[in-house]
Amino acid sequence: MMAMTFTNKASIEMKSRIMSDLNRLANGKDEAKSYLEEIAAFVGTTPEATQKKARLVLRKILHQYEDFNVMTIDKFNLRLIRSFARDLDLPDSFEISLDDTLILEKAIDELLSNIDAKNQTKLYQLALNFAKSNLEEENDWNLKKILLSKAKALTNEGYFQIIKTLSKTDFKKEQLDLWKLQFKAEKDELTIRLNSLNRLFLETGIDANSFAGKSTTFNPIVFNLQLNPEPIFFLKESKRTEANLKNILKTIEEGKETRFSPLYLEFLQFITEKSSYWIELDFKIQQFHLLAILKELALSMDDIRNKESIIRVSEFNKLVAELVQNEDAPFIYERLGSKFNHFFLDEFQDTSRLQWLNIVPLIHNSLGSNYFNFIVGDPKQSIYRFKNGVAEQFIALPAIYNPEEEPSIALRSLFFQKMGTVEGLEDNWRSAAEIVHFNNQFFEELLQFMPESGQEFYKHLKQNPKGKKGGSVELILNPRKDIDTTKFTNDQLLEWVEQCIADGYKPYEICVLGRKKRDCNQYANFLKSKGYQIVSSDSLLVNSDQFVQLAICYCKWKVNRFDFQRAMQFAYFYFEILEKKDAFDTYGNCFQINPSDSKVYFSEQLFFESSRLNADFLDASFQNIYSLLVDFLMLVELDPIENTYLQQLLDLAYQFDMSNGPDLMEFINYYEKNEGKFSVQLSENEQAIQIMTAHKSKGLEFPVVIIPSFNFFNEGNNNDSYLMEINEHIVETKMSKFETAIPAIQLEATKEDAAQKMDAINLLYVAFTRPQDRLYAINLKGSRNSFYEKFNAIFKNLFPDSYEDDVLHLKLGTAPEIKHHYRKHSTNYSPQSIQNFLWFPEISIQSTKEQEDDGLTTAQRVGKQFHFIMEKSHSSETAFSALKTGLLKGEIEQEFEGILIKLLEEAFANNLLLQLFESGKHLNERTLIFDSKTRLRPDKLIVSDQQTVVIDFKTGEKSTKHEKQVQGYMTVLREIGMSGIKGYLYYTGGLGLVEVSSTDLLNS
Repeated sequence: MMAMTFTNKASIEMKSRIMSDLNRLANGKDEAKSYLEEIAAFVGTTPEATQKKARLVLRKILHQYEDFNVMTIDKFNLRLIRSFARDLDLPDSFEISLDDTLILEKAIDELLSNIDAKNQTKLYQLALNFAKSNLEEENDWNLKKILLSKAKALTNEGYFQIIKTLSKTDFKKEQLDLWKLQFKAEKDELTIRLNSLNRLFLETGIDANSFAGKSTTFNPIVFNLQLNPEPIFFLKESKRTEANLKNILKTIEEGKETRFSPLYLEFLQFITEKSSYWIELDFKIQQFHLLAILKELALSMDDIRNKESIIRVSEFNKLVAELVQNEDAPFIYERLGSKFNHFFLDEFQDTSRLQWLNIVPLIHNSLGSNYFNFIVGDPKQSIYRFKNGVAEQFIALPAIYNPEEEPSIALRSLFFQKMGTVEGLEDNWRSAAEIVHFNNQFFEELLQFMPESGQEFYKHLKQNPKGKKGGSVELILNPRKDIDTTKFTNDQLLEWVEQCIADGYKPYEICVLGRKKRDCNQYANFLKSKGYQIVSSDSLLVNSDQFVQLAICYCKWKVNRFDFQRAMQFAYFYFEILEKKDAFDTYGNCFQINPSDSKVYFSEQLFFESSRLNADFLDASFQNIYSLLVDFLMLVELDPIENTYLQQLLDLAYQFDMSNGPDLMEFINYYEKNEGKFSVQLSENEQAIQIMTAHKSKGLEFPVVIIPSFNFFNEGNNNDSYLMEINEHIVETKMSKFETAIPAIQLEATKEDAAQKMDAINLLYVAFTRPQDRLYAINLKGSRNSFYEKFNAIFKNLFPDSYEDDVLHLKLGTAPEIKHHYRKHSTNYSPQSIQNFLWFPEISIQSTKEQEDDGLTTAQRVGKQFHFIMEKSHSSETAFSALKTGLLKGEIEQEFEGILIKLLEEAFANNLLLQLFESGKHLNERTLIFDSKTRLRPDKLIVSDQQTVVIDFKTGEKSTKHEKQVQGYMTVLREIGMSGIKGYLYYTGGLGLVEVSSTDLLNS
């Protein structure tokens, strides 16, 4: 037996339900008795025999679990592909790609890399002309970006036949030139007709009074006669309304003006007749290069599959179709290595056309052997049309949906009709009675607003409640357009959540549904801000976390090291997120005025002095992006263990490293392209409210469902493009009102509009049928909600007493008794850093520097830190700035701040030291290499054209050892050719600056 469903989650749930029910039948106690009797009656045997058989089946499944075939259709297709790998010229180890975009990008990169300006190939000319046409049309200049958006059609199962035709099309320049000549001829004819009408207009001397409708008729005529005679421009800009046409006819019928009007009427009819031809011809010319490149891309993607042994999930069904649709079942089973007698197909309304046709030979064989097969679905829940789901297939059962009237399919269909029956499942065991009654009423009223093509989906609408008694429904409809929709929905959402928890529901029993991920993200962030835990795969976007934004900002600055915009952005995030106290003022201190032009500039140096970072953190090398991010987070003292968003970012970096290597620029591009998809994955637990899209909720159930906005209708934001074959030519169309002048596009646009309405209504049905006990929902008219009035009309008809001042606040039913849906005890797992634990507290490992510092006296530590400041200073101002920066970064101990300030004041009160500091360029702690053995490192060198000054800073007592050290520096400087060499020792504690006499120590 083979059971197939739509998603992995559904297949896991199906497996668990089968095992649970078998266990219930095999080992059930008294409460399972009625269920056992019901199953026994269904299969036509005794309860004892049923229980015995259940135990046997359960034991066999547990001992042969690998033969327990419950899987997704894609997984079954993969088994078929692996079985037929040799027929497809694929190695046994071919790779599956889940992301079509990556393969598309690879194909585009390969195509663009083959463009050679020197060879001037056909591909070069295609790309060049396509880029030129885009610039002329003022479209995007980014060729790769355009191609990527257009090429997505190549992965759509619904276009596979069109792509097949496209791959065989020969794009010849001669054909394009012919179309251009034809278009020029049309433009010339339009010009002649307009010129003729203009002459007649002047000859007759007509004015507004000559026409019925006067100026409302006359003004559009004048406007049209002055338009540019370019056909497409004329069609788009000309004023040709139904009212205008009627007035022209009325003018002729009443005899008000009989010379110009008949000819103008004939001209309007000419435009109407020609419009379809002109648009189609324009399609052919404008899309010639695009379609030619799409053909090359389609071939390139096939090459990638063959060369790199990569198969896209989206092409599974096509490959299987090529293998099995014309084969007999025995041959397929021979390759699979196993035979299935029974098939169970779940969620059939979301099965694609190819998926169904690929399974048909196997089910046909099963029926031919008189085996039982089972197909389950609900066209009302058909919400995956965007994944090529065809609900019409389910409605056609037991016949096989065959719009192309394929003879072989028609023959099998007759057999299916003879062998199959259709039964409606009218009992609802999920929702409480009040919710079932509400949905029956609401969707029955909604039928009047459904397209005729979709009403068949709701043929079996009415359901009988078999679950809990009671149940409650609370709905709000508000017609105000000026309402703050976000605040209103958030406030109401919080009120309902608090009410349910106060009534005794656990947080995990509450599910909030949204139409899109961005809606879910808004609800999740709001509830998180109110202290609630959230579980959601559709919200909690990784990029919504400020620490993630800081890390990504760092990556961008590292890639563009000298991009001051990136630097400013990072500095702003850094102070805003990590240094919240006086963040804006601190950020403002990173800017300085350039004396040369009096403009304000961002200063990296000032930023590093004000932060806890060193400039070299941008130049650090890295082996992979994961380690780069880990090092950065350690540097800014952020622990990813304590932040789930950062954990997810590190996971993304690790996965990218594994697939693409340590390419930081590509990682940033990858992240930015997909940042709306990356969300934090949290395990379910009793203290977390569930949030998901209505699509994800399909097949699930929850005690409480809250829908903060059930406006699921697309409000004119559809920018999708469609591929169509018109008069044996493929065109890309947006199905705009202008393009529907072509009858074929008009027909498809009507179908698409109806299909989109049904998508939204079906999604609404899925959302409204998820709750078990309580349903809460809101619909605000706002500024964009075209379906609001239809909902309003329905509710006014059903519940007129629930309105007050045109606002609906519907409350139905009573909350049923709460029965908690207990699950295995689980909590949110919070990992802890191993840095928090030491197995042997008395043992710790120190760095060499820490060991040295711990061995110093207080005086030595003060001296070392004074030495550190002076070597970084070239004036009093920079010395105190270095002190401040050192304190911020932890390089200088806070307890020594007062002492160091006094020592610095003392040093810069020394006039000779000040004069030396101002005498030349400072070279701090530079190593002097004299030979292979001699390396000397003075604290400070001050170099000018006249002299070279070397200074060492000391905090102890005066010593000849110190003098010899400086003399050594002076000798090396003399040997390497420096002039005017002077040496000094600076002692704290009042001794001040001491000049050192010159002596050649190297030869002494």
